Amino acid sequence: MRRFVSDAMEQGCAGLSSGLIYSPGSYAEIAELVSLATVAAERGGFYATHMRNEGPALLAAVEEALTIASSSGAGLQLSHHKVLGRRNWGLTKRSLARVAEAQAAGMDVLLDQYPYDATSTTLTALLPTWMLEGGVAAMRDRLRDDQIRAAARVEMLDGPTDGRPKRDFEPETVTIASIHSGRRDGFTGRNIADLARAEGCEPVDLFLDLLRDEGGGIEVVIAAIGEDDIRRVMRNPSVAIASDGWTLSPEAGGTPHPRSYGTFARVLGHYSRDESVIPIEEAVRKMTSLPARRLGMTDRGCVRPGARADLVVFDPSTVIDRATYEQPHRFCGGVHHVFIDGTEVIREGIDTGAMTGAVLRRQGEGFARRGR
Repeated sequence: MRRFVSDAMEQGCAGLSSGLIYSPGSYAEIAELVSLATVAAERGGFYATHMRNEGPALLAAVEEALTIASSSGAGLQLSHHKVLGRRNWGLTKRSLARVAEAQAAGMDVLLDQYPYDATSTTLTALLPTWMLEGGVAAMRDRLRDDQIRAAARVEMLDGPTDGRPKRDFEPETVTIASIHSGRRDGFTGRNIADLARAEGCEPVDLFLDLLRDEGGGIEVVIAAIGEDDIRRVMRNPSVAIASDGWTLSPEAGGTPHPRSYGTFARVLGHYSRDESVIPIEEAVRKMTSLPARRLGMTDRGCVRPGARADLVVFDPSTVIDRATYEQPHRFCGGVHHVFIDGTEVIREGIDTGAMTGAVLRRQGEGFARRGR
């Protein structure tokens, strides 16, 4: 694994990332992650992590990430920082304070955020971690075993008995975004609690049935983030704006998270202009020079002679997101022109068809770093 990281860094990667809330990343131990992050750090890379817990154990997860970064010498990027579950709202006060403490001690720590009160993931992420050992096929076999299924059911409702933090299961907040098999089309856009009532069963049983029948191919949107936490994280100067989404077409169908269409316009229009959470200049910095700085890109993320002409022309008085949870496949408004490396790809809001994108590579050993 160290060799894989080394090869990737030599080929231009910016660093190492982990998804510790997901299988199989959830089985990685600190020593293993330190060993891999050290390889990235030796080549100027940083360590980005979707932390092990974003609910009741958020602070412990932040501490683990800081330990990995400090032990490896890598800069740290805390991916889409938030806290999930109503009972946990407000923990970002303490998590951001801990980050500030680490920064004051000289650590290179940055964060990012998407501006929505719901997250998006696969349905398997809500299962007890041990149910996913061996992959999706093994999970489905376990769900066909009545005794193992019963144990998973009890843990989901009552929590684990070994002291591990309970994963919140709030079925009314979990909406089906898509089912890859194409079966159960009527489930898309509806939450687990409503579907269970219609099926005449308990929500946890419908949840387990879906995973048994469909495997890992179920994407969900989970409304679990508090508005005060969103605004608190957004105001932090070390937090970049990032969609955590992916490239979509309206023809894709389903009800994916609206962040893939609306993230940046939502910050500019709703949070900056309408709600005055941050000044518009700060919003632009969080979308441009801050992430470029993290990636060590000295010729992107700013407007100056000699820089790459990646430019967006928008109207501050009209820019807004139009994508919603109910109708996510909607493009934003108020964006008139987009240039990629000097070529216009959006003209007066219309796609020009120009194909000018390129893979971005780390710029040799000049990869910029802060702090350590």
